[in-house]
Parts: sequence; structure tokens; C-alpha cells
Amino acid sequence: MSLANNSWLDRRWLPEPRPVSPAFSSWLDCLRWVAAALVCITHVRSAMFADYDPAAGSSLAARGFYLLHGYGHQAVVVFFVLSGFLVGGEVLRGLQRAEFDWSVYAIRRVSRLYPVYLAALLLGALWDNLGLHFFNVHQLYSHAGSPFPMIFYPVVERLTLTVLGGNLLFCQDILVPTFGSNSPLWSLANEAWYYALFPLFLWPWFSTGPRRGRLIGLALFAAGVWFLPGVVLTYFSLWVLGAGLRFLPRRLIGPAWLPPLLFATMFLLGRLHWLDGWMVFQRDLLLALLLALWLNALEHQSTGAPGKAVWHQRLAGFSYSFYLVHWPLGLFLTAVLEKLTGHGYRMGFGVGAVLIYGAVLAFLYVFAWLVAQVTERRTARIREKLLALIPRGAPAGTVPST
Repeated sequence: MSLANNSWLDRRWLPEPRPVSPAFSSWLDCLRWVAAALVCITHVRSAMFADYDPAAGSSLAARGFYLLHGYGHQAVVVFFVLSGFLVGGEVLRGLQRAEFDWSVYAIRRVSRLYPVYLAALLLGALWDNLGLHFFNVHQLYSHAGSPFPMIFYPVVERLTLTVLGGNLLFCQDILVPTFGSNSPLWSLANEAWYYALFPLFLWPWFSTGPRRGRLIGLALFAAGVWFLPGVVLTYFSLWVLGAGLRFLPRRLIGPAWLPPLLFATMFLLGRLHWLDGWMVFQRDLLLALLLALWLNALEHQSTGAPGKAVWHQRLAGFSYSFYLVHWPLGLFLTAVLEKLTGHGYRMGFGVGAVLIYGAVLAFLYVFAWLVAQVTERRTARIREKLLALIPRGAPAGTVPST
């Protein structure tokens, strides 16, 4: 096979770009905001409610409540696959059309990540410091022995400039811990590195740029692989799996009902601890594969939108903000309620406790929406301003300076 324009590999090996139908886009939006909601309720429940105790003879309502509030980790797996499909698809499209430009790609990623991320770090520092100095009930912010898994370390030890700087460089859980109480930020570091690794590996093979630049790209990819911990690289495979869906021109499984049924079954079995004998990554990989099958079916069938598309779009429109800001504020509100009312921290299940919890969730949603109005909603405007800084006529596909 002849190579096009002196690239090392023929671009015809890359998938033909496919438009995303409105119905499929609505499904993607639905999965995004539902995954963010599952992460939030899992985290906030762990602080506000005592752990489920089967020996206490809990009611059916309590069992259902606790069953729903334990899918946070699985939801992050969903995020990785969706991100690979969307962002990886952007990279593949640019390479296939010989239009991939490192400057444009970097600006698109930076403008997407940083506005919300900077706000989340600053707000997290605010809530953590207020909680530490004024509402440190049960020593939540200064003791390593909390009874719930979200805070397994003294928060005060992570409120340093060194940790903040490492988080700004997306090195949390690589060189430094996550900043303050915001332990969910670990997944954002993974995402940022996956954004870099994927094109650094693919671009040199399909670029027509200078050989030296392509070799530099591969060298940077190798340096990233050497630098990153094994667990980050392992979960990169789930992200790549999402991108790999772009190579599938047709549906793999015939019955439309089968992929979502398999995915939901795996989702539930993991929550019921039926697969506890498996390694965590084995469970996550199977879940990702089943999600990929479902996405493949949704993309290649005439399924309608899941309800009102506009609501999925609106809820997904601030799901990134919600994910980044929910936990430090949720923990702070828990501490405030506990100090002022004696209720809010590790409560027993009951109508009153659920109402308090519902009010906290509603507040978190409203606050995240407000944050999104000054961050996520301005992404396009920030991107346009940054793109305007690129010199006109700059050669496309060059390796960024190191």
C-alpha cells in the first residue's frame, strides 16, 4: 500500500469521520450527567450517612437508598470511555483529514480543562480552610481516622503551595497528593495525561511533517510512559477503548436491547459484591467493554433520544463543574450542619436525614451551575481568544516546544 504524502503509515487506515446524530448526542449527554450525579451522591452519602448495616434489619427503602449510592468508581470508568470516544475521535478526525494541529488541539484541551479546574482548586481551598478553622467537627479536616473512605488523610496536610502547584500541573497522585479534601481530582490528572499521550503516539505515524519532529513526538510519548505510574497507564486502555469505537463502521451486536442489558447487569453485579473475587481493573475493563458495545449500538441504530434532549444537554452542560466542585463543598456543608444543628454527619437513615441530604444535593447542583456560568459557558470564548494568538499561516502539525 502506498503511503500518502510521505507519512509513515497510510491515513486510509484511520477511520472515516462520522457525524454524531442528535439522538446519539443526547445519549452521550445523558450518560455524562448521570455519571457525574452518581459520583456526587456516592461521595456525599459517605459523609452524611452512616454505612449500611445489614444486621440492623434495614427497611426496603434503606436498602434501595444505599444500593443507589455506591456507583462512584464505576461512573469514572464511564467518563474515561466517553472521553476517549469524544476527544480521541477529535484526534483521529484531524489526523485522517491531515488537519491535526498541535497548537489548536492544545488550546482546545487547555480551554476546556483549566477554567473550571482553577475555580475548583480555589473554591476547594476556601471551603477547606473555613471548615478547618471554624467547623472542624469530629476533627474532619485534621484527623486521618475518619470512618468514611473519602477522607483517609489529614486534609490540612494537603493545603500547601507545593501540593497546589503539583495539581496545577496535573501531577496529583503522581508526584503530589490531590489538593485539600478534593480527592476526586485524581481522575482529572489521568484525563489530562491521556489527552497528551494519545496524539503523541499516533501523530508521528500519520503526519507528513519533518522526520525529526515525528521522532520528538515519539520520544515525548516514551517519556510520558516512563514518567506515569502503572495504574495511570493501565486505565489509559479504557480511554483508548473509547477512541477505538471510531473504527467500528457498523453495529457489532444485533438485538438493540442486549448491550444495555449486559451493561446494567455488570453495573449491578459489581455493586452487589458478586464479583469481589476479581481484580478491580478486571471488573472495570469488563464494564468498559460492555459500555463500548452499548455506545456502538447507540451510534449505529435509529434509537430516539432518552427523553427531552434539551434537559440532558443542560445537565451535561455543567456536569464537569459539578464533578470538580461537589466534594469540598459537600464536606464543608456536612461539617457546618453538624456543628450548628447536630445533624448532617454520619446520620442514620430516616425521612429527616434524607430531607437534609436532599437539600444539600440541591444546593450543590445550584452552586455548580453558578460556577459553570463563569467557567464552562465561557469555554468557547476563551478558546477563540487563545486561538487568535496563533500566528496566521503557522505550519500545521508541528510538535509543541519542550
